[in-house]
Amino acid sequence: MSSTQATMPYVLAALFIGDSVLDDSSTLTLQVGCLQHLTQLFERHLLSRTHQHGFLALPSHPADTKTVSLKLVNPPGVKLQYVVKIFLFKSLKHLELKRIPPHCLEGLRGVYSQLEVFTCSKGVSSLEEISSQLYLVTYIGICIHNKIQDCAEFLKPLTELEHLNLAYNNLQKAPVLGLSAQAKLTTLILRNNELETISGVEQLSSLQSLDLVYNLLMEHSQLAPLSLLHNLNTVR
Repeated sequence: MSSTQATMPYVLAALFIGDSVLDDSSTLTLQVGCLQHLTQLFERHLLSRTHQHGFLALPSHPADTKTVSLKLVNPPGVKLQYVVKIFLFKSLKHLELKRIPPHCLEGLRGVYSQLEVFTCSKGVSSLEEISSQLYLVTYIGICIHNKIQDCAEFLKPLTELEHLNLAYNNLQKAPVLGLSAQAKLTTLILRNNELETISGVEQLSSLQSLDLVYNLLMEHSQLAPLSLLHNLNTVR
């Protein structure tokens, strides 16, 4: 094995543990193929001496990255045919997925308790895919053509929600939240859906900002629930 091959994992690690990523001033963006290759390199080079199987992050090693914000992208037109491992990123607070169904992630449960922002675009067909794993997340964005038609009660387990973005879907009614989230939610974005009613938003007692642009709300009477939201200061 050449010295270049031997040191490649360390070189790659250095690319995403720089100060700008560590202090959350920028987001590390990786295509899933690159992440898969990177993970395989760490598994191969870091664990070859121990003859163990699977990935084990060592606290004193660059494999235990301190990346705070991560965006993972699956290229357009490419069907994801393998599990996307995120074990390398134990300090994540912000996670964005593009064209990656959340159920394809392996390692999400290792960071869900500290995850603050979760965004998934073009990869979710049902909120059931995420609700059971992200109940401590404070900001969740499920936007840009996910074709979600009904939230049902899948958002009720998310007790800590403060910001919810469900733009660019096919929702016909407002999402239903649990009692805890109803009292905490301050921002709700529902633009570009098919809403004919906003009944239920009056239960969001702390709501300050509401975006209803490009829906099917034709009559002023359909906005009556807004009169009960005393903290609301921005409506679009």
